Amino acid sequence: MRLYISTLKDTKAIFPALLFQALEGLKSEPLLKNQDLFSLLELNLDLHERWIEDDVKTFTPYIRLNDLQKSDSEKMLRQWARRALSSLINDLRKDLEGFTDTLAIMDLRRQLFELWFSNQHQCTGVEPSEMINGFREVINIRWTGIIETQLSSLEELGSMIRKTVQNWPRNTASMNQSLWSSTILSMDVSHGGKAFREALVAKSRGIDDILQEVFDRYTVWLTSVETIGATIAKVQAFKWEDAVSTIEEEDDILDDKQILLSEDDPRLLQEQCSDSIQISFQRLERILESAAEGLNELSDGPKAVFLLRAWRDIRQRMPKSYQYRDLGLKSIVMLQKVIARTVLRGPLQRGKKHIAKVIREHRVPGRPLWEGDPSLPILPSPWAFRLLRDVMSSMAEIGSDMWSTHATNTLKKELRSLIVVSIEESRLKPLQPSGQTVDTSNIDGDGFGEGVESYSVSQSGQQIMPQKDPTLDKLTNGAVNGVVEGVKSPEVKIQQAFDLLYLSHATSLKSSEQVVDAYASLQSTLQTDLDLAPESLNRMKRAAEDYWKRTSLLFALLDLGL
Repeated sequence: MRLYISTLKDTKAIFPALLFQALEGLKSEPLLKNQDLFSLLELNLDLHERWIEDDVKTFTPYIRLNDLQKSDSEKMLRQWARRALSSLINDLRKDLEGFTDTLAIMDLRRQLFELWFSNQHQCTGVEPSEMINGFREVINIRWTGIIETQLSSLEELGSMIRKTVQNWPRNTASMNQSLWSSTILSMDVSHGGKAFREALVAKSRGIDDILQEVFDRYTVWLTSVETIGATIAKVQAFKWEDAVSTIEEEDDILDDKQILLSEDDPRLLQEQCSDSIQISFQRLERILESAAEGLNELSDGPKAVFLLRAWRDIRQRMPKSYQYRDLGLKSIVMLQKVIARTVLRGPLQRGKKHIAKVIREHRVPGRPLWEGDPSLPILPSPWAFRLLRDVMSSMAEIGSDMWSTHATNTLKKELRSLIVVSIEESRLKPLQPSGQTVDTSNIDGDGFGEGVESYSVSQSGQQIMPQKDPTLDKLTNGAVNGVVEGVKSPEVKIQQAFDLLYLSHATSLKSSEQVVDAYASLQSTLQTDLDLAPESLNRMKRAAEDYWKRTSLLFALLDLGL
């Protein structure tokens, strides 16, 4: 660039006047009489002159010279300047291919334009706008290319997360991150508590080595976003009039430069940065969504926890220039459902057995503790309390950091539906007075047969010929219709209604999310079947609510959804 500017300046100074004058001066006197030539030390003409022939001494150059017009000189200079500028821009484009840092390009850009603005008034033959626009185009193309390349690395992070899920390590440590592990308790804090604090945060947030690698890569990407943003801010804040303060130019020319270089270019870079960030997050969302869609098994809980924690960090640390609240919500909802099913699998399997046992034995635990007139329960059944305790333990094992309001509500919805399924399955199994379950698999047709044959078994184990049993007919027909008449005592129904009232408080949702679901329908059906006055029913509802208030702190994670 300096060579190009000096060539333009020298050409303007030499052509045509100085060159014509110099050539005319050579024809005016003998060459060796020229004082400038005679004074050259290398020739030592003061010593060697006496040995030089007279013809040489008197030699006067004859130069055939046509006077070069100024217009012709300027035309030739413009032609050369245009070709040289094109070559200069091409060389600049090739050199910029080796740049990978936006700050380095910013420094080169500043030096180039400062050099040009300081000398452009002495450079003729090239249009200033052509020079400025040519440099701007080349620099901006490379600049936007670097921004796009750096920000597209977020897609690589998504591919790494998906690959980790697909090749999930079998020896992964337990999801439960205890704050009271021996590793933390034995940490040396003599040099400060920073490492101890970081370990506590990592344990409470479930951060292991795999997640830490994800967080580190995302931090590197965020650093590149911040660096690009800082570069754009510097370009926007630079005052170009300071670089040309020694030049007397019109204010409108200075304003044009300021607009082009400090407003238009930063705006272009900012648009490219915003577009690249948006595209990168969209690609990341698609990759992680495909990973979440592949989690269909109940054993995929740890994978869902890993993905959800990765999403949490990504969403919490989104760049300031990109705040999209719905980012990854589709994946997050799917992952929360997978985690909810994983959490509820064990507690519901055990709870289903307890429910069936209560219905089979026809007895109400805690019946002597009923109060009032008529006597009504004030405590839930042990199976209901044990169910909530098991759910809490399972939630804590997954990690308390997983249970946001939405995640807790998702689990509550799953829990409500599974409670209904468990109770309905137990109610649909008719029971003999002896407590044995009747097999209804031989019901004719669509399940509404005319009767069921009752088989009796002798003491020797031999089967006796089947006979029609009207009692079993009644039990079976009631089971098919979801009600077993003559088996479940009113007290069992009352206790079951109280249990559902108590569990309804534990699984209640925000008022905005309250819907009439299968749980509410079952509750309404049971309450309708009870032969209770409205005052008694209201008293039982208040008792269930009061007991939940007294015990809700035992199930704090479930209370997050309220």
